[in-house]
Amino acid sequence: MMRALAYAKVNLALAVYPPSVDGYHPLSGIFQSLSLHDVVTIRGATQDTVTVSNDEGPADTSNLAFVAMDAARRAARITAPVSVDIVKHIPSGSGLGGGSADAAAALGLMVRRYGIDPDTAVEIAASIGSDVPFSSTGGSCLVEGRGERLTPIEPLEGFALVIVVPPFSLSTPDVFRRWDEMGGPSGTPLSDGVLPPVLRGGLPMRNDLYPA
Repeated sequence: MMRALAYAKVNLALAVYPPSVDGYHPLSGIFQSLSLHDVVTIRGATQDTVTVSNDEGPADTSNLAFVAMDAARRAARITAPVSVDIVKHIPSGSGLGGGSADAAAALGLMVRRYGIDPDTAVEIAASIGSDVPFSSTGGSCLVEGRGERLTPIEPLEGFALVIVVPPFSLSTPDVFRRWDEMGGPSGTPLSDGVLPPVLRGGLPMRNDLYPA
């Protein structure tokens, strides 16, 4: 049995661009990991299974943690069944990257267990979703491309975030689809006065997905 913590993240800035030919939207943004986390456990089993506490996410092979585990298993040329168990604390559909965090945690456990090549792990992470590469590293980063280009920035200290989770959830694919239908609007920029100094004078501090 192996266990890892899967940390939530928040987009402090997110600029989104029209989709490329593969359907993915290039982006650039400032991502920050949070202390809020899920707990992901993998273990050998007699058959593949997925369990999720509190009904916070799919308990089947569509779960991103299982998808990551299975991709890593194939990369390692392993066929043994695996159980993936997730204790959820990150609200699903909240924009805090819970599914991606769980996927990154499961992938990291498989890398440790089977010695998967780091470059292969990066490719797997990027193939699952744009947030998974960042969730695999965490911290404070400038994130670009399809989420696979990460540049660590000065740790963000000396300020607090208040995160309010509404009583409804949003599907990431649906939000991007709506953003496309709206013509790709830009979010309203935040003023420098509400930002810590390290975030001033860089990317426009806005979330382009907010209007969607």
